[in-house]
Order: sequence, then C-alpha cells, then structure tokens
Amino acid sequence: MKTIRLSPNDAARVEDGYPLVLREWFGGRDSGCRPGDLATVADPRGQFLGMALAEADDRIAFRIYSRKEGDRLEQPFFTAALVRARALRRTFLDTTRTDAYRLANEEADGLPGIGIDLYGPYIALSNYSAGMTKHLPALCDALRTLFEPAGLFLTDRSSGPQASRRQDALGRRLWGERPGSDFTVKEERVRFSVDLEGGYNTGLFLDNRENRLALRSHVSGRRVLNLFCYTGSISVHCALAGAKEVVSVDVAKGTLDWARKNYQLNGLDPDDHPLVQADALEYLRKGSQRGAQYDVIVLDPPSFSTSKRNVFSAAADYPRLVSMAIEVLAPGGLLAACSNYRKFPPDRFLAEVTRAARRQGRLLRLLDFRGAGPDFPVDPTYPELAYLKFALLAA
Repeated sequence: MKTIRLSPNDAARVEDGYPLVLREWFGGRDSGCRPGDLATVADPRGQFLGMALAEADDRIAFRIYSRKEGDRLEQPFFTAALVRARALRRTFLDTTRTDAYRLANEEADGLPGIGIDLYGPYIALSNYSAGMTKHLPALCDALRTLFEPAGLFLTDRSSGPQASRRQDALGRRLWGERPGSDFTVKEERVRFSVDLEGGYNTGLFLDNRENRLALRSHVSGRRVLNLFCYTGSISVHCALAGAKEVVSVDVAKGTLDWARKNYQLNGLDPDDHPLVQADALEYLRKGSQRGAQYDVIVLDPPSFSTSKRNVFSAAADYPRLVSMAIEVLAPGGLLAACSNYRKFPPDRFLAEVTRAARRQGRLLRLLDFRGAGPDFPVDPTYPELAYLKFALLAA
C-alpha cells in the first residue's frame, strides 16, 4: 500500500480533520495510485494521518475514510459506519411518521462520496466517487445484512453534477425486487409517489424535507405560487396546511402529472390548486403584466435547466428570477428562496436575493435560514457538503 506524504501545511489541514487530499497539493504530479486504490496519508516525517481512497476527480486526489491505521474498505468497516449512522437518525426521526430519509451522508457519516437513502423498505445509493465504485459490493453486502431491504438501487454520479442529466445515470437495480408503480413513501404522514429507477429524480428530494415542513406554518389562508414545482411536494404540504390556493408551475408535463397524483394520494382535489405547464420566467412576466399578486412565492429552481424559450442557470439567473418574483409578491408577502447550487455560498446567496429585491424597491427581512435536515449532517471541516440554502424572507 502506497504512502502519500504531505507538506507541513497540507498535513496540518488533514490532521485538523479535513477529509480530502486535493490534487493541487501535488503540484500537478501524479500520485501513482489508480481510482479505488487504498493508501496511507502521512506528514513529512512519516507520521500516520489517515487511510485514503484514490479518486479520479479533477480536484480530489484522495478521500480520507478512516483515522485508524490499517482500516480497509471491507464489509466490517461499512457495517460499523452504517450502525453509527442508523443510531444517529434514531435520535431525531420518527420512522412511523417519516420513512424516507438519508441514512448516511458521505464524509459526515464516514462513507466518503456515498449518499444512502431509505425509501420505505428500499435503499437507494448515490455514488459521487469513482474510487468507491470498486468497493460497492462490500458496502451492498453490509446493507443487505444489516437492513434486509426489499431492493437496492444505485445512481452513479461519479463523473460530477452533469451525471444527473445522463441517461445512464438513471437508478439501476442492483439487487432485489422493483417497487410497483403505486409505490409511495410518507413524510410526516403525507404520502408521495416515488420512482427509484429515476436516478437523481426520484420524485422527492429528501434534503428539502424540513424546509417543506417549516413552510407549512406560514401559508394558512394565503395564495401560494410554487415555481419549478417539480412533483409538487411543497404544493401538497401547503394545500394540506390550509393555503387558500396553490398555483404550481413547471415546464415539464410529466412532473405536473406526478404532482396531480400526489395531490390525489392525500385526498386533495388538484383542480382546486392549478397545475400550470409553463416556463417559470415567462409565467412571472405575464403575471406582472396582468397585475397578479401572491402572498407566498416559492423559488426552488434546479442549478441548470432549459425550456423552449429560456436557459436557466442558478449562477447567472437567480437574481433575475427574484426580481421578477418580487413584481408579483403582495405587500407583506413571503418569499421562500431555495438553491442547491453548490457554488453559491450562503452569504453570497442571501446577498444576491436581497440585492435583487432592493432593485425593485422592496426591502426583504430574513425570518428563517436553513440548510438540509439533520439526516444530512455536515462535517464542520468540510463545509462544501452544506450545499442547500433555504431562506424565508418577508417583504
């Protein structure tokens, strides 16, 4: 097994808990390891710092997976990590009310580059690590032994965020049965239809669960506009919480049909809450022209999307989206602004949102700011994992 010696400064970062060895630390030199190889990481004197997994990533050379010398990525290692992760979730999750949640969140749960989600009796893995690929059989053996799932599914995102848009990144059944077309999970006893072979697009983004629940207490008797509504999970929660009307907008007919199904699963008539197939920016433009007003507006766009009329990029277009939304936000209304764009740090995100509102002559006040739920813990030394931002602002 190869030993990787780091410079004093880089060794100090790893010693302080940082879970990555970056490629730039080698000054462009090849580490001599292939993706999936295991190595030890040491300081300049050869003092052991951690066990590492070699990567194929342009930025990440190695992921530290253990601080115990000699640990290997074998079934006992994975079992121990999963037991710890399960014990943590049991301290705050009532699985009789919510049976869809993240079981293990990458580096924060000692499983670098791997996200593991439970959807009722099924397990879905998201692999962000090319290096971890060769060790997946041992991980799956641990999952099957410990949880006895009805089925295991894998979405491979190891080539980066663009992988979620590739056809071959759809969820692949590794083992067990396929859930039927009527398969649902519950989120605080609210039912949602899920497709585990949809890869990243299962129909329910688990990281936003706590934000959906938090929004419920602000919508009773109000008219809500949910842009980029996807399969309507936020819309359903708002309708159940007593919203006067929820208008849901998405460019994809298939996701609106899915939202209709989710309404019906919860005893709601979707005809009471319009589902509109439209480009979100175009809908806002027309709404402003006709003088439309909404009491609560939800902005939850993907990092990147395209329609016949527009290409939307969170990095470039989020301020424009906020400006257009402000034009149809009623006085005293609430703006729920959300983004999963990883290169949007929280301070910049809030600055962009409030600046865009000021340009429209509106002063926003921050009422609440959140990330993902507690089943998505973050290693404090690796804040990049805290990608989700949810801001509730009063106009």
